[in-house]
Amino acid sequence: MPPDRPHPPLALAMALLAALPASIVAWALAAPHAPLRVIGWLLLALLVGVAAALLLAARITGPLAELERRLRGFDPEAGTRSSEPPAAAPREVAVLFDRLAAIDEQMQGTLRSLRASGQRGDQLRQELVAVIGARDRELKGRGEALQQAQIALERQTRIDALTGVANRRGFEESFDRAWRMAQREQQALSILMVDVDHLRTYEAARGQEQADACIQAIANTTRHLVGRATDLVAHHGDGRFVVLLGNTPLEGALRLAEQLRGTVQALGLAHPRATGPGVVTVSIGVTSTLPPRGSRSRAALSAAERALQLAIEKGCNQVAWSSAARTGLFQALCLPNDTATRPC
Repeated sequence: MPPDRPHPPLALAMALLAALPASIVAWALAAPHAPLRVIGWLLLALLVGVAAALLLAARITGPLAELERRLRGFDPEAGTRSSEPPAAAPREVAVLFDRLAAIDEQMQGTLRSLRASGQRGDQLRQELVAVIGARDRELKGRGEALQQAQIALERQTRIDALTGVANRRGFEESFDRAWRMAQREQQALSILMVDVDHLRTYEAARGQEQADACIQAIANTTRHLVGRATDLVAHHGDGRFVVLLGNTPLEGALRLAEQLRGTVQALGLAHPRATGPGVVTVSIGVTSTLPPRGSRSRAALSAAERALQLAIEKGCNQVAWSSAARTGLFQALCLPNDTATRPC
């Protein structure tokens, strides 16, 4: 409320006092009759009491109006404000102003605590997100490492430790897949059964370490000659290898077998107890078939083994072959060769 305008109760008191003619009060007080003088005094006392009451009300209602104004504009987030009571405020009203100031200060402290808690909460949330992200990356890395280890373990169960080619389990799984594919695509599937000639006598003469090195050399030679990713070289143990040649007819398999036989002999691995060339040689049995639907793959393996046995019986360092008729009968024949130049 502007300071240049009097408060309404005070203005009313002043208006009443001004409106009352002083002559009436003076006449009543100077009246010759006692009752009139009493009335004059009573009237004067009443006017003074009313004026005093109005002045007191003006002193109280002014600060209360100021307090109401401040309460209506009270905003805890607006920051610290002056809560000093008006200079003319009674003690009771001043107490209300002090209480308002205390509440304001308390709420300011609460707001500061809440803001600090919110900032700390945001910081903790960011730290938690960072920790979760780091743990997620760690778990992902461990998962990938575990997956790689599992793949390596699976590979080890299918790879021969000595030669690095497929072992018996790896061969059987690959052979089943190759057989089904040959049936589905109606393509020729050829098998080479390779046996190191007189491996036991070589091991007895040269020792286990040299025998292992000999097997490794033959495995590497076979793998390099086969070459195609769709083919497979497997070590069955005891110096015997099996080669799968997908989409390869008998003629191509025989050419590869003869090339492998000559390449192994050309390695020149001295065999002190071998006759003939005096080096390590191999005997190879070859079979090729166009698998009929519903046929079994074991029959083809049996044919390759029969051809290998024939090559060994014919003097070793030989390539023999067998053809499988659709009836399941097998006929093993020895390829023409000069046994004098390739003795066992």
